[in-house]
Amino acid sequence: MRHPDALIRSVELYQERKKQESELKVQKLANAMKTDSSRYVSASPIFGSRSAKTYLYVFADFQCPFCAQVSGVLSKFIASTPDVALVYKNYPIVSIHPEAMNAAAAAWAAQQQSAFWPYHDILYANQSEINDALLITAAKELKLDLERFNRDRKSEAALASIKSDMELGNALGISGTPFFVMNGEVFSGAVNAESLRSRL
Repeated sequence: MRHPDALIRSVELYQERKKQESELKVQKLANAMKTDSSRYVSASPIFGSRSAKTYLYVFADFQCPFCAQVSGVLSKFIASTPDVALVYKNYPIVSIHPEAMNAAAAAWAAQQQSAFWPYHDILYANQSEINDALLITAAKELKLDLERFNRDRKSEAALASIKSDMELGNALGISGTPFFVMNGEVFSGAVNAESLRSRL
């Protein structure tokens, strides 16, 4: 401890190097999501054309109020920008949103019956009331096969899909929702049509 300043500087340099390495990994992955999109889109729900030139990935949580606020912005943006398609990735933050995982699994089950987006809209429109009863009511409202819906939402496949989305989000350094990736760029928080267009 004769040279505490040198020790502190050594630690700072190490932390800085680790941060740079982490940022480089995130950038490499974000670029891959642009250049090799088929690998990362896979079986995720898509709003817009699968042949769109650009994919906007959103990592979201059905109980996150900021995700609910931005969902309308995203829908309007995609509707007015045919060259962009929205790819939905589940990222339930169960530590603060106890029903988020169940909601994600239910939305996955709705997707198996080609009803993800209307189910998505119902959940965000009734966000403060999300519970098991609402998940069933939404499925009934959309005239889903309830037996299949209940089987699918409790399946290993649903859990595996959500886990895969979360692992991708973690690899991108996600710190909260909503979180976005587009054109090799990661960003989070509130967005509007203008800010999204500026990234095209």
